[in-house]
Amino acid sequence: LKTQGDAGFCLDLGCGPAHIPLQLVTECPHCDVFGLDLSNNLLLAALEHQKKCANAEQVACVHADAKGIGSEDHSFDSVFSNSILHHIPELIDCLREAWRVLKPGGMLLIRDLFRPDSEERARELVAMYAVEESQHAQDLFYDSLCAALRPDELDALAKEIGIRNYKIITDSDR
Repeated sequence: LKTQGDAGFCLDLGCGPAHIPLQLVTECPHCDVFGLDLSNNLLLAALEHQKKCANAEQVACVHADAKGIGSEDHSFDSVFSNSILHHIPELIDCLREAWRVLKPGGMLLIRDLFRPDSEERARELVAMYAVEESQHAQDLFYDSLCAALRPDELDALAKEIGIRNYKIITDSDR
């Protein structure tokens, strides 16, 4: 991977099977994506998915912890993650690392669940969206909802870290 490109050098925290990085380099062929994940099984799936992508050489997925990225300060044009925050203990360390490796003026995009106001509401969401799933899958979804932050908690963390010029948007009921 090159360290800079016309469309940027991107970091995917919790890349999983690499669906998002591979879609990104397909849609934006002048960018490169460095993905990291702690699941070896998901990284094996990422390797299989890369075999089917014409721009796979623009994606590198490695086993690493989002709380200790190991890259130099300000090395990525964008940093993003999709639905991993609620899985991370010591979440502030992950967000601090994401902010540290982001170039000034870069884009930080974090997408995750948010914790409902009550356990009852969490159960309603499980019934609404996971009714056809196994009981185990329903339990995992419920646990994820209960482990997620509320928008005001994320706002407080962002301020504590010193993240500037950000918006927290709630775009669904979960």
